Amino acid sequence: MHRLLALAAVAFFSLPVLSQSVSFNPISLPKGGQVIGDFNGDGREDILSYYSSGHFQLQISNADGNYFSEPPVAVPNGGNVSGFAVGDFNRDGNLDLAVLSSAQNSNLFYIYLGNGDGTLRAPVAHALSFAPYSAIAAADVNHDGKMDLVFMNSPSNSAATFVTELGNGSGGFTAGPVSNSTYYNLYNLYTGDFDGDGKADLFSGTCGPGGCNLIVFYGDGAGRFGSPTSASANQSDWTVADVDRDGKSDILTSTMGYINSKDQPYLSVWYGASNRTLVAKQIPTTQCTFGQPAVGDFNGDHIPDIIFPEHNCTTSQTSSAEIAFLAGKGSRTFGSEQTLFNSTYAQQPGGATAVMRGNHDTKPDYLFSQTASTSGGGQAYYLLMNQTSGKFAACTAPNHPTGFHVCSPASGSTVYSPVKFSIGASGQVPMRKVEVWVDGVKKYESLYGFSHYAFLDASIPLSSGTHAIAVFAAGWDNSLQLKQYSITVH
Repeated sequence: MHRLLALAAVAFFSLPVLSQSVSFNPISLPKGGQVIGDFNGDGREDILSYYSSGHFQLQISNADGNYFSEPPVAVPNGGNVSGFAVGDFNRDGNLDLAVLSSAQNSNLFYIYLGNGDGTLRAPVAHALSFAPYSAIAAADVNHDGKMDLVFMNSPSNSAATFVTELGNGSGGFTAGPVSNSTYYNLYNLYTGDFDGDGKADLFSGTCGPGGCNLIVFYGDGAGRFGSPTSASANQSDWTVADVDRDGKSDILTSTMGYINSKDQPYLSVWYGASNRTLVAKQIPTTQCTFGQPAVGDFNGDHIPDIIFPEHNCTTSQTSSAEIAFLAGKGSRTFGSEQTLFNSTYAQQPGGATAVMRGNHDTKPDYLFSQTASTSGGGQAYYLLMNQTSGKFAACTAPNHPTGFHVCSPASGSTVYSPVKFSIGASGQVPMRKVEVWVDGVKKYESLYGFSHYAFLDASIPLSSGTHAIAVFAAGWDNSLQLKQYSITVH
C-alpha cells in the first residue's frame, strides 16, 4: 500500500469571501457524553455515556433527528466503567466497543461487538498482564490494518506504564509492547500525531497544586511510546485537535484556574511540531475561559475555529457565562467572538463537549452539557446543530461507520480536464485527511474534516486517456482506507 506523502500542487476550488458569523439550533438530549460513533449506521453519530454505577448507555440517533436511549448495560465483575474505546475490532464494518472496568484488582477489559443497528453483543473478557488500569485508547499503532488498544497503568505510588494489546482483526488481542515512563499520576489518554510522522502518539497529563504538566509520548510505529515532550499548564480540561490545520495534532486548553490560580481571559494552545517540540501560544478572549474547548470549521471557510465556554471573570454563582465562538483567520490567528448559548457561572456550561455529526450534512455540530439550573438539579445536555451558510464540503460522508462516498468523478465515467473530485469519507477513528492519487502519483491532499469524517474537494488537471484513481482516507493514527477505480479523460 502506498505511503502517504507530502502535498502535491494542484488547482484549488476558489472559496468565496464569507461572513465569520455562525448559526446553531440547540436541541435537548436525554443524555450526553464525549465518546461518539455511528453505532447504527445511519450517518448520524451516536453518543456513549456513563449511566450510573457499573453501567453505561448508548444514545442512538433515529430517523426523526432525535435520540433515544438503549437499555443500560452492566459491566461484568461489579466494577464501574473507567474508560471506553471505539473501533471496528473484528473488521465487519460495524463499530465495536472496548470497556475498561475499575473493579478492584481486576486486570480485565471487555469487548462488546456491535451488530450495526445500535445494539451490542454480549461482552467477551480479555486479561491484561497487571492491574489496575486508568485509561484506554484505540488506534492502529503498528499499521497492519487491525485496530489495537493501548492501556495506561498509572498508580499513585509508581511511574505510569503503557501496555499495548495488538488486535488480530477478529475481535481478539495479543500482548504487545510495554512502554515505561517516569511520570506519576497521569490521567486521561488521547491519541494523535504530534510530530506528523504518520505514527500514532499518546498524550496524557498530571496535575498538582502548582498546575498541570502536559506530556506527549511519541510512537515508533510498532506499539511502543517514549521520547516524551512536556509543557506546563494551569488547566486540566484539554482538547487534542489540529488547531492550525498543518496535519499535526495540537493541545488546546482553557485557562480555568487549577487549585491556586485564577481564570484568565485567553485560551492556551501548544502546537505540535516535526522536531517533537510543543510551541506554546495564547489566544486572547473577551472573558475568562473555563471548561473544555472544541475545534472545527464551524463557519465553512475551511479554517479551524474554536467553540469554548467563558464567563465574566467573577466567581459569583449568578454571574453570566456563555458558550462562545471564535473565528479562525489562518496563520494561527483568530478574529471576533460570537455568543452561541447564554448561561450562568453556577451552571458551568461546556462540560462533556464533543464535535460530532448530528445530521447528514457536512457541517460540524457541537455537543455539551451543563448543570440544569443555578441551584443544581443534575445535568442538562444539548446538541447545537450547525445551520451556518458557508463553503462546507460539497460531498457528504457515507451513511456508514467506514468507507467512501465519491460524488465525482464516478467510476468508469468519461470527464473533461480539469477533473472535479468531490469525496466524503468516514472512519472508525477520528479522521485526518483524504488523498487522491492518479496513476500511482499523489495529486492532492485535503486536511479537512471533523470527528470521524474527512472530505476533499479539488479540481485536478489530467491528460487525455484512461487513468487509475486511488483514493486514500487516513485517521489520526494513519490507519488507511483505499478505494480504487478508473476514469477516462477526453
